[in-house]
Formats: sequence, C-alpha cells, structure tokens
Amino acid sequence: MRMAAGYKALSIGETQSATLKLIGFYASMKRASSEADAHPKRVAAIDIGATSVRMKAVEIGRHGALRTIEHAVHPIALGTDTFRLGFISPATVRSLGKVLLNFSRILRENAVSLCKVVGTSAIREAYNREVVIDRLRHISGLTLDLLSAEEETRLTYHALRSFLEANDLARLRRVLAIELGGGSTELMLLRNGNIVACGSRRMGVARLLYGGSGERTDSPVLMQRLIRMTVGSIRDLIGSDPVDACVVVNSLLAGILERFIGKRFRAVEDGRVARAGDIVLAAREISGFSKEEVASRLGLSVAEAEMALPAMMSLQAFTEYTGAMRVFLPDADFLSALIGDMLREMKGEKNTLDFRDQTISCVRGLLERYAVDAAHAEHVRTLAADLFDALTCCLDLDGRDRFILEVAALLHDIGRFINDDDHHKHSMYIINGVDLVGLSESDKRLAALVARYHRKSRPTSSHAEYMALQVEDRMRVSKLAALLRIADALDRGHDRNITLAGVRVNDTEVRISVRAAHDFSAEESALRGKAGLFEDVSGLKVTIKRVWA
Repeated sequence: MRMAAGYKALSIGETQSATLKLIGFYASMKRASSEADAHPKRVAAIDIGATSVRMKAVEIGRHGALRTIEHAVHPIALGTDTFRLGFISPATVRSLGKVLLNFSRILRENAVSLCKVVGTSAIREAYNREVVIDRLRHISGLTLDLLSAEEETRLTYHALRSFLEANDLARLRRVLAIELGGGSTELMLLRNGNIVACGSRRMGVARLLYGGSGERTDSPVLMQRLIRMTVGSIRDLIGSDPVDACVVVNSLLAGILERFIGKRFRAVEDGRVARAGDIVLAAREISGFSKEEVASRLGLSVAEAEMALPAMMSLQAFTEYTGAMRVFLPDADFLSALIGDMLREMKGEKNTLDFRDQTISCVRGLLERYAVDAAHAEHVRTLAADLFDALTCCLDLDGRDRFILEVAALLHDIGRFINDDDHHKHSMYIINGVDLVGLSESDKRLAALVARYHRKSRPTSSHAEYMALQVEDRMRVSKLAALLRIADALDRGHDRNITLAGVRVNDTEVRISVRAAHDFSAEESALRGKAGLFEDVSGLKVTIKRVWA
C-alpha cells in the first residue's frame, strides 16, 4: 500500500501505542466533559417584590462552594399598582417583562442552566395575577411561582439561621424576627433559635403609602395609626412579655441608621446592631425631612426615599411594642435562601421535610398558646407515628404523609380551646386559620381534616371540605385519620397508660401488642369504637393484646 506524501508507515507496536494514546485522550476529554457537566453548575434566583426585582446567579464549585457571578437589582413599583388599584396594569407588566427578558439574556450569556423566579405579595394579591404570570412567561420565557406567606417565612429563617448562631441569638428565649417587606411583614418568634410562633401581617412600607384604602397618603399621622394598629395585633402571636432582641430584615433600614446614628450603629457578625433609644431618635429625626432631603442625604432615588419614613416608623413601633433593648439588622440574603432551596431540590430532598423540626417547634408553640394537654398530644403523636411505621406496608403511604399525621396528632385536640363539644370540628377550623411555617397550604388542609376525623363521624360525601379534595387526597385523609383514631383510643384516659410493644399483620388481622401500667379496659373499649375506619380502608380487623415485660 502506498502512503500519501508526508505520512509514515507505523509498525504494529507503534499503531497499538498510538491507538492507546488516542483512547486515553478521548477518555480524558469525556471525563473532563462529564466533570464540566457536574462541576461547576450555574443556577440563579429572581425575586419579584413590591418595589424591586432582584436577581442573583451563582456558580457551584466541586465541594458545594458558591461563587456569585451576577447580582442585579431593578426598581419597579408593582406595589403601587396592586395596593392602589388591586391589579397590575398592562404598562407595568410590559416594564416588568422587559426587566425579566434582560435578566434572562444575562443568564444565557453566563451559561446559567436553571433559574427559579418567585413573586410575593404584590403579585399574589393582584386579582389579575394569572394573566400577569402568563404575560411574563410569554415576554421573557421565565415561569413565575407565587410564594405563600408561610414559604416566605421559611426562606427568611433559612437566610437568618447562620446570623442567629454567629451572634449568640440562638441561645435566647425570646427573639422576634421581622421581615419588613414592601407589601407584607412576616414574623417569627424564636426560642433558643427555634420557631415557636409565626404569622404574616398585611403591612409593608409600600402598602403604607396608600393608607390601607388605595388612596395615596403622605400623612405621618395616618401612617403611624395604621402601623400601631398592625403592631398591636401581634400580641396574640408573641404574648405580652418583652423580647430579648428584635432581628429586622429590610435592605433600606441599614443605610438610614448608618446615616442618622453613625458609630452607635455597631458592626456585628454579618450585620449591625442598634440600641432601642437610638432607633427612636433616628425615627423622630427622619420624620422632619422631606423625601427629597432624605434622597439627598442617603444617596437614594426619590422613589426609594419615600419608603424611608414608613420603614423607620414601623421599626420604631416594633421596637417600642416588644420592649427590645437591641435591634439587629442582618445582611440576610433571601436570594441565597432561594438558591439553597434549589440545591436541595436538585439533590432530591424535600424542603418541607428538611424543615420539619421547625414546623414541629411551631406546632408546639400553638399547644402552649391554646392551652392544649401537651403530654397527651405528644403521646398520641408517638403512638400514631409508630403505627404508621408498622402499617405503611398495607396503606401505601410515604414520608410526607407521616409528617402530616404527626402534625394532626399534635393538634387534634386544639379545638377544645373553643368548646369541648364538637372540638374536632373546631380543631379543623383553627388549624386552617393559623400560620404553620414549613407546611404548604395543601398539606395544612390535609392535616386539619385528619384532626377533624379523630373522633365521631368518619369522612362522608356530605362533608364539603373533604369532598373538595382530589380522590387521592381523600384516601390519604381517610387512611391517616384511621391511624389517628386508633392512636387517640390508645390514650383514652390521657394518662399515657399504654405504650406499643409491637404490631403484627397477616392477611386478615392487625394485632396490636401493648404494655399497660394499669387496667386498660377503657382503651380496649375506645379502640372497638374507633377501629372501624381503619378496618374499612385496609380490610383488616384490629385486635389488641396485653404483653408483660
């Protein structure tokens, strides 16, 4: 065979060596390509608030380290439309669409592969929100998710957690965390770093400019009245005892306090701290300036400066009402918390379950506020969870269902606060009406219904709340309520007489073995009356047997 000019014939050994080198080259390229796909990844989050749109993009390194590659803020007055008109105008939607389209272009240029876009109260409360979401998707190609108030609170806690620990606030018994937003204020009462109460109030610095009625106001007197009314309403949430410290999340306040109290606004780990007296003085001083003077002094736009007075008046009101001597303003990053959510989802983790300890802590706070027999509630929760683990094989339930059952078990008697008669119905109404951070609205409805069916009638087609569910969720409620009824029966005397020793299942029967501290005929009788729902949903008869240690 003749070779083309410039080429040389290779021996068999040389050919094999060259082939191996080529294979090695392609293997190394494939590895590099694979590693490039896995490390680093680039993701972004966009938060559409009442006064601005914020975007953050990060690169995820080999060991999970995050490096910010883009960070942008664009002012846009969505709140002006929603809080004044009740809807977002076509002109504002177009402006917002252009901002998102520009952000989308920036993300493409930075090879960002995944982006989460969320909206809060300004879009959530607009009666044309579905149209707005559809138009924004059409203009920018980005899909917007609406965050509930509970989701905002959960993400705020994630953003604050390291700050609380770094500044020894996680060891205090009463810390009030406040996210003072444009359209709403999210509140968390923390005990030793854990949430014991949470709530949302329809008060924000942008909303306050419209006096609560849609009419524009620049009256400090009216603003102060609205603020005092709202702040006064949190007594049911935090009680009347003073708090040890307030932690306030608001990007505008730090700049204001920096200018008006200077060196007394001390640096702490990842934030600043001010004394209550200095905050009162700063609020009084800023109330004497026009928004143009505030803009000039703080280097803000006039649109930003007009938010300064309601922000400071709100801060002053919370400080005075709670009796806090210190107010912390952390460099909290809501967008980083959103990105953290995305990373957990990418790993297949459920954010609700990741947050379960804080949800249970919040539930226990409700037990205190509503004077529930906490010992009975905790024992029923333990019994219900043990029954779930033993019987999930025949009920086709999962970890999310177990969590819903635990919440329902803890709260099943909360309705006794209203009236003992029909307290199961009152329990459902209370659970549906309270804020439960970390639990979605749909899961909260399920927990409320499971608690509702812990006694008396079973689910029927005449119950509107039950029939409003999808068929799959109706079955979940029935199965979980069946377990709760058995668990509640096993603590009939509220004295924790019975503990589970074991559960055996065969083709026709579930045999529950128990240890009893004393006579358990009351529990046996209660079980006979409450086991029917489980027997219906599982086709298995329930029996109880006492064993001796």
